[in-house]
Amino acid sequence: MALSALPCAAQDSAGADAPRTVTITVVGDMLFDRGVRDEIERRGAQSIFAGIENILSASDITVGNLECPLTARHEPRPMRYVFRCDPKRAATLRTAGFDAVTVANNHTLDQGRGGLLDTLDNLRAAGVAPIGAGPDAVAARQPVIIEVNGLRVALLAFLDMPIEGAIYLEDHPVPAMAGEEAVREAVAAARANTDVVVVFFHWGVEFSTVPTRAQRSLARAAGDAGAALVAGHHPHVLQPWEWMGRTLVVYSLGNFVFDQGSRRSTSQSAVLRATLTPDGVADFDFVPVSLLNTRPFPATEPAASDILSLLSGLKTYGIFE
Repeated sequence: MALSALPCAAQDSAGADAPRTVTITVVGDMLFDRGVRDEIERRGAQSIFAGIENILSASDITVGNLECPLTARHEPRPMRYVFRCDPKRAATLRTAGFDAVTVANNHTLDQGRGGLLDTLDNLRAAGVAPIGAGPDAVAARQPVIIEVNGLRVALLAFLDMPIEGAIYLEDHPVPAMAGEEAVREAVAAARANTDVVVVFFHWGVEFSTVPTRAQRSLARAAGDAGAALVAGHHPHVLQPWEWMGRTLVVYSLGNFVFDQGSRRSTSQSAVLRATLTPDGVADFDFVPVSLLNTRPFPATEPAASDILSLLSGLKTYGIFE
């Protein structure tokens, strides 16, 4: 397993007692429809995460982005790419080690509002907490709180793009929509009632390896309000990371389970592993991952080095200085 040795935030411990810590693992976009569904039919659902389950299950909290509704309902929205996957994939996620998944993304309403509610119900029934959506906008903005080792960790997720083929109605089932003020309010409220806050964004430009100014503005809003870690998805390719004050921002972890193998870059992925304390991110690293036939495996050389170079700190790109 190839890992990067990356600089970590300096954390001062108060007193002689070791600080309370929680380890978190974060991965990118996951789809169980289309080519991935075909792969499941050929090899079985257990094959999807078989190459990487030991990494997923090693942390206290494991989170990814679920890019398709888990529903038997067939009420597709009028758009080019519409996804739907077997509700049994909720159990597949739990068996693989996922504690929570973000559902604040542009495909969460692919099978209508009923499909979103089905997804939330199916995930919870399997023991996987959905983040970033609910029966109305107020519920969608509420954090998922997980307590481990005496540390209360709040997880929030937001969508930063229009929902194609759907009208956003705050009193109906919806994902949490991003906006700097809304993000600040939600993060500040979560921080006031927990020890550490992690925020996920579905944002950016597909297939772009560089974050936009809008991404950085939202990340700053989350960090200023008290988020220790910000992680993103949607571009389907890797984007760099940066320290924004004491907030670690990882703009895109790429695909994790997906069928976009026609582009080499969409088969390059990474697992973020971080240690959280009440003071923020104590340390972190990346596990380089390659997608083979839609499935994630630890990357080998030279692919692993290529992936880590794409995950270089943002300032090495010579932009946004």
